[in-house]
Amino acid sequence: MRKLFPPFLLFLLFSLTATLRAQSDECATATVLTNLDNYCSASGEFDNIGASMSGVVQPGCFPSVNNDVWFSFIAVATTLHVTVIGNTTGPAGPGGTLDNPQFAVYSGSCTGPMTVIACASDGFDNNIVETFAGPLTVGQTYYISVDGRNGDTGSFQLCVNNFNEVPDPAGDCATGVILCDKSSFNVESLIGTGNNSNEFDPGICIQTEFASAWYRWTCKDAGTLEFTITPTNPTDDIDFALFELPGGINDCSNKQKLRCEAAGENVGQPFSTWQICTGPTGLRSGETDTDEFPGCSGGNNNFVAPIDMVPGVSYALIINNFSNTGNGFSIEFGGTGTFQGPEAAFTAEPAATACQNETITFNDASQSVAGISAWEWNFGVGATPPTATGAGPHEVSYNSTGTKFITLSVTDESGCIVTTIQQYEILELPDVNADVVADYCGPNDATGAIYLYPSGTGLPYTYDWGPTGTFTTTDSLTDLAVGTYSVVVMAANGCSRLFTFDVPEGLSLAAGIDPVVAPTCNGDSDGSISISIQLSNPPVTFDFGNGPQPDNTLTDIPAGTYNVQVVDGQGCEGFFTIVVEDFPVLEVGIDPQDISCFGEADGTITAIANGGAGNYSYIWSNGQTTPTIENLTEGTYSVTVTDENGCSEIRSADIIEPDSISLSINVTDVLCAGDASGVISVAASGGTPPYEYSANGTDYQASPDLSGLPAGNHTVYVRDSRNCIYTIDGFIDEPLPLVVEAGPNQTIDLGFTANIHAVISPPFRPVSISWNPSETLDCNNCDNPTAMPVGTTSYLISILDSTGCTAVDSVTIFVNLERPVYIPNAFSPNNDGVNDFFTAYTGPAGRSIKKLRVFDRWGELVFDGTDLTPGNELQGWDGTFKGKPMNPAVFAWYAQIEFIDGVIILYEGDVMIVR
Repeated sequence: MRKLFPPFLLFLLFSLTATLRAQSDECATATVLTNLDNYCSASGEFDNIGASMSGVVQPGCFPSVNNDVWFSFIAVATTLHVTVIGNTTGPAGPGGTLDNPQFAVYSGSCTGPMTVIACASDGFDNNIVETFAGPLTVGQTYYISVDGRNGDTGSFQLCVNNFNEVPDPAGDCATGVILCDKSSFNVESLIGTGNNSNEFDPGICIQTEFASAWYRWTCKDAGTLEFTITPTNPTDDIDFALFELPGGINDCSNKQKLRCEAAGENVGQPFSTWQICTGPTGLRSGETDTDEFPGCSGGNNNFVAPIDMVPGVSYALIINNFSNTGNGFSIEFGGTGTFQGPEAAFTAEPAATACQNETITFNDASQSVAGISAWEWNFGVGATPPTATGAGPHEVSYNSTGTKFITLSVTDESGCIVTTIQQYEILELPDVNADVVADYCGPNDATGAIYLYPSGTGLPYTYDWGPTGTFTTTDSLTDLAVGTYSVVVMAANGCSRLFTFDVPEGLSLAAGIDPVVAPTCNGDSDGSISISIQLSNPPVTFDFGNGPQPDNTLTDIPAGTYNVQVVDGQGCEGFFTIVVEDFPVLEVGIDPQDISCFGEADGTITAIANGGAGNYSYIWSNGQTTPTIENLTEGTYSVTVTDENGCSEIRSADIIEPDSISLSINVTDVLCAGDASGVISVAASGGTPPYEYSANGTDYQASPDLSGLPAGNHTVYVRDSRNCIYTIDGFIDEPLPLVVEAGPNQTIDLGFTANIHAVISPPFRPVSISWNPSETLDCNNCDNPTAMPVGTTSYLISILDSTGCTAVDSVTIFVNLERPVYIPNAFSPNNDGVNDFFTAYTGPAGRSIKKLRVFDRWGELVFDGTDLTPGNELQGWDGTFKGKPMNPAVFAWYAQIEFIDGVIILYEGDVMIVR
């Protein structure tokens, strides 16, 4: 699991345009990914809109290949995790607009055979797809193609992590994976809870395991521990708990909680209130809290404080997918403390460099306290053997040159895996071309020669003819008789190679002169062969298969293999096979980029020439002479590409202008004046779907229904997948405002009434009416109620029309608390119909006479009335006592009078009977 990257790999270890970052449509020009350490692009940064089918072999998991785009990278570790996030749902927002993404990982070359090593296709409408690939060969180039199932196109987010292998996760603490260092890694899937379905202690922030993975380690060097756990599916809720294992790495039963993080959704509340508690989680510098319980309380942010690790102390971490989706996570460690584990290392002989095909011996030099149980070697590109197991020694050679990356993974007895990667340089062997001159016929001539021409790298070369052990700069050997001659050629890099040449007897072609003139264009028959002989005696004849002739030239020939026999005047012969090769076929590829938006003139076409004699010239049908023509309108364009021999090829391409977006709208007017309840529903066609819609040109949405709009003029914006923006204007109307006026405030005395007259406009619009409070009104649903409040009261009138619009107003009736009471001081009970009774008179403000008592001069009660009606004389005192008329005299009385507002007042006085 250890990642020890040499400086070159660290060097190995993309620019955002106005909307989407460009990516390549073809394997050969794949977008290069250089950040492979838990890299994620921005949401929607890439897209396959307008891409074409590349023609590379269709991956087995793809239903079809339609609009693939390509990425490449150089592996820096052995395991690869790739995630493509498209039009996902959930509060975290989508990764783009692509539905049903799919991707494949390839090894090989764009120009040669390619092998699919991993493949994933979303057939379940999740709009996110991920998988692992490996083992990869460090230093080798790999390719990723991204497409949409069934022709789907759109934008997406790409995440890549290249790391060294860790064991699959375990669901129980006792069998949890042992980590040996702080290398980051990915886990593809979290499923199940192991044999022990709940290992949480009571009272900590997590109480239930859903889909969990346990990891354990022992601290080597003291220091802090930080980490960040990132869910593969952005909407998943990942929780964790960190424990100390006081009894050692195998003592899970006595674990002690150090940190616990379970913050998440506040159920029923807007996402904005708990967004901070979603996404990545972990231990982070600057945090101070040790626990975050479910929900998202004040101060929660999905991270808790780091810990200080102690050397020799063991720790355990459980990662729990509360969402239980089956998706995994990535984890990246930080802090200054280190984990205890084996140290992977090896030696090589020779130590750092070797020549091509030279044998190199690799030996393990790893160290481990627990002992090492397994070794896994990968010797890199071009190695024989490519892989090995065991400690070694292993003898390896390379058939290709360049920097090689040797990977050694060792596993100790506890199951801990660490990996080291070292680079080794393989140097190129020297190579030469040779002209061998034959020894002329006859004894003792010794006219042969060998002329060498360096054709490799690592110049200058030196030569040891013989060999004798002495190297010089002499690159030829002359005056040679028939025989076999050897030379050791050494390059400047110190690599050497033995070459052997045979010098025959006979005529020989002149050294350094090419006898062939190739046909002008591939398939032509205007090539020629002119034979020049190094040493001969005239007359010389040349037989190209049509008999001997003095002409040394064969003309008007196509590509092919030709035999010629040459004989001089002394009968010395030479037999030569001459190969006439065609120039490669002149091929022209056309890469058109259609017009972005209707009405624009931004189409481009690039002509890509290959083959022929090179040094190409271009003539386009519009007169331009560059490989790429720009600012094109719709139409057909042709190009004639000519090489330096005058060979030409004509190709054409169509530039297509997308249809104009046709827009229509349906307006739902504002229901009530002043509200923002208008809706504009947009119907769009043409352009390049899918569309997005906006009422302000800034905030776009997928729904065509733009709601919450006020009355007035509106400009609606529609944006298609090419970022083309079209507008249409609409007007949202509103009804006349619904208004009610409750009338002027009034003042009355207690017990009197006030007539209220409310005015409603528009006057003929049907409405329902309600008053509040209504207890002192004679009508609750009319516009002119009569009020008799017992105290100052404000009456609120609410009206509601058939569309749900409302209006309110209020009127206040002020009440003067006047309590007029008249109680006479004499009466004449003589049955003459005038003043025959004694009682109290109150007017409308009085409700009742709770008590009326009359006493004679000696204090005897002569009348006791209860709950009498004010002013009702028949209920009053008739001047009798026990049925007998009382003599004229003065009597004392008191009365308790209750008024309509509930107030009771005591009145006292004297009354005289007059007869």
